[in-house]
Amino acid sequence: MKRISDLVSDYNKYRRKCLNLQASENIIPLKASEALSSDLAGRYWHENAEGENDYGGTGIFTEIIHQSELAAKELYGAGFADLSPIGGHLAALGVIRAIMKPGQKLLHISAENGGYPGYDAPFIPSLLGIKEGTIPYNEEKQEIDYGSFRTQVRREKPELVVLGQSAFVKEYDLKRVSEICNESSSRLVYDGSHVMGLIAGKVFQKDALKYCSVLFGSTHKTFPGPQGGIILTNDEELYENIGKGFTWAIQDNIHLARVAALGIVLQDMRETAEVYGKRVTENSHNLGKLLFEKEIGIRFSPWFSYSHQLLVDSGWLKETGRTRADFSKALERNNIIVDRDGRIGTSEISRLGYENMEELSNLMVSAIRGENVRDSVMRISSSLYGDLA
Repeated sequence: MKRISDLVSDYNKYRRKCLNLQASENIIPLKASEALSSDLAGRYWHENAEGENDYGGTGIFTEIIHQSELAAKELYGAGFADLSPIGGHLAALGVIRAIMKPGQKLLHISAENGGYPGYDAPFIPSLLGIKEGTIPYNEEKQEIDYGSFRTQVRREKPELVVLGQSAFVKEYDLKRVSEICNESSSRLVYDGSHVMGLIAGKVFQKDALKYCSVLFGSTHKTFPGPQGGIILTNDEELYENIGKGFTWAIQDNIHLARVAALGIVLQDMRETAEVYGKRVTENSHNLGKLLFEKEIGIRFSPWFSYSHQLLVDSGWLKETGRTRADFSKALERNNIIVDRDGRIGTSEISRLGYENMEELSNLMVSAIRGENVRDSVMRISSSLYGDLA
């Protein structure tokens, strides 16, 4: 039997030889990684009715949480921040649970249109006993069908509308959505799981907290933090309602090492978010344009993407006799990593300072055509991952 510690070492060596273009992933700073493996990783935080920890010897814990929340509020311009969710899905569950009652209706973007499958009927709605429906969406334009949406909201009067997608290349007109929701007293919230880093950088949906009651999401996609969740709002009453019963009802320990690591990244992002966000969106557009010019099927020419990801054209894949998995595996054989869902992400390479999309597009095209470019990819990755601080 091979030792797991050896497998972890092998994995780390392998990934340092790869270019990661997965839309759902990022690399966290070295200081944050050190926090994840610190003594905090084995400690507990249980907040009691008086707002204190039930465990002794934890005075510094309180300061870590406090400073991390301050950094989150400052970065996003929020009045209140909750960093306790250990995942974006649990953040969503906590927000929806605080707003809705059994039998009420939630509207969301369908999974078929790139929305998050967790909002589909068998999952969060079933767990909470709520109804769900999907928002009319023009997939070809990557836009909500606002006229049909207004008719739907007036007819169904949903308690809650959740925006946000997993395949996500264009902002919403939040002012318009908010006006439609207000007509029927429907609450509007924003699942920024994929774009929290871009929102922090003010390059994508920077008006999320202006028009939505809550901004929540995960902290490990465009946001270069540890895997976990975050909830932000300017509504004190709603903030308190979300917090009530979160511990014990949804999760127990908040994983202090994760909170400390998140706090480190939140503080760092106050200085770097705007430069990073600009680099991500520019890299996405430039890479999409170059791949398209080299006859790789990337959707939505001529703008391609305003976010961190590109979407591969399924029609082009079919015409060339490939599946999404074939596309992914051809790149993976050359140490270029993308997911099996037809998404190409630029967050991690942008975080590492890489901007040569001409070079990257040439390598990707060669790999897709079956050529061996592993040595060139490893040369680039070795230079990028040499300094992870």
